[in-house]
Amino acid sequence: MTSRDVVILGAGFSHAISPAMPLLNTLGIAVIERAGLAGDPRVPKSAFGEGFTFENWLTILADDQPHLSAAVNGDNAALFLKLRDAMVEVLSEAEKSTLEEKPPPWLASLTLLLHHRRATVVTFNYDRLLEVALERLLIVDPSPRDPALVGIRDVLWNRPPVAVGDDVYGGNFFPTFRLLKLHGSLDWWIAPHDESGSTLIRKRLQIVNGAPQAMTDAQRSQLLPGREVFAVPPTHSKAPYYRNFLTRELWSSSYRALQEATTISIVGYSLPAADVMLLGMLEQATRDRDVHIEVVNPDPGPIAERLRGMGMHNVSEISSTECVADFVDKYAERASDAFRHSMRLNGPLIPPDFPVVVTTKMAEGENLFYRVIDLHVEGDSGRLVLDAIPRGRALANAASADELGDIHPRPMAVEIAKALTGTTKIIVRVEERTFLPLTAAQAWGPGPGGPIALLVSALEIRTN
Repeated sequence: MTSRDVVILGAGFSHAISPAMPLLNTLGIAVIERAGLAGDPRVPKSAFGEGFTFENWLTILADDQPHLSAAVNGDNAALFLKLRDAMVEVLSEAEKSTLEEKPPPWLASLTLLLHHRRATVVTFNYDRLLEVALERLLIVDPSPRDPALVGIRDVLWNRPPVAVGDDVYGGNFFPTFRLLKLHGSLDWWIAPHDESGSTLIRKRLQIVNGAPQAMTDAQRSQLLPGREVFAVPPTHSKAPYYRNFLTRELWSSSYRALQEATTISIVGYSLPAADVMLLGMLEQATRDRDVHIEVVNPDPGPIAERLRGMGMHNVSEISSTECVADFVDKYAERASDAFRHSMRLNGPLIPPDFPVVVTTKMAEGENLFYRVIDLHVEGDSGRLVLDAIPRGRALANAASADELGDIHPRPMAVEIAKALTGTTKIIVRVEERTFLPLTAAQAWGPGPGGPIALLVSALEIRTN
């Protein structure tokens, strides 16, 4: 199943994971300090703010100014490159500090939701926080022939490719979400002055004990000779960086996803008026279509008004200091509603002798399985509750019709589909734990033959 969800991530998303990840103007102050430019007469006197941002200053330095001499413009260009390198150092250290902390619980939930929904994620962030969250979850592709872990290569479609001698992967890409990093990444490297992108490669992220391993100078010299980090700096004019073929392909992929989207979630991105590239792409992709756009931001009002002024009227807002966590809760509810709708339509098509098996977490290379044994409707809430019991790590055992003590398992798929009529919500209950079902697919057991169960992927939620 591939959904038509598009999630756009900005710096506010990473900041919600940890305050150590700076927002734009805070980043500017830290970059000046790192570059040793505190007190330098070329640095703006006033602190960065809405009137004059770090992006404004970098734009002035990066582009030749007609009122300045060639020598001064050349000095500004050198200063710009120094600030760009300092920015990479500041963000790398902030990322390292963040990954040493315990992540907020909503990050794993969101990563699983994106995976199960096969969403498209468009990000302007350079960090690898989402990639590391994916790797830490150890999600398993439930292929009947060759189960394997879903990894960074799969979400990126191996774009850019990893350095020669660094790729230990092979075969096809496993189904999961798409990650489109439009401004580059801290582990993407390119030769200086390469506008074609032919030298752009990725250093494979190695996770040991849950943390990415830093690259030594010897490794960089061997795998990435002469290259520098490819991170499109926050300037108004990014044309030189958008000429390479990979960047253009990533933007084209983003545009196609937006054209097909039914829901676009803008999470932690301020959508400034100066970002004409994204604004133009959004307007063209949603023109004459009723697309639901949700703005997830502590102060979403100005962003929502800008979108409505561009003709996008189906705009909702998710605010508060915990807006990203609130968004994840709402996203889970939407995914569960889609599952309920799918079961109502497809349940009668499922063989009547099919058992229903729930997997609530995919970890350490094995799935944890539960067998649905009964159902009931809670009269006060109208919820359909699927009662399940733990059945270990073997799908065949969970799908078995063997008696479980006093419990006599019976096929449930068609019963669930029939019971959904008139219910407002569906949940899975295992002892004292509650889960939202997200997706369902026919699952194969070991050996030859057809599917042996309906496998439902579910997400644990807070106990009501």
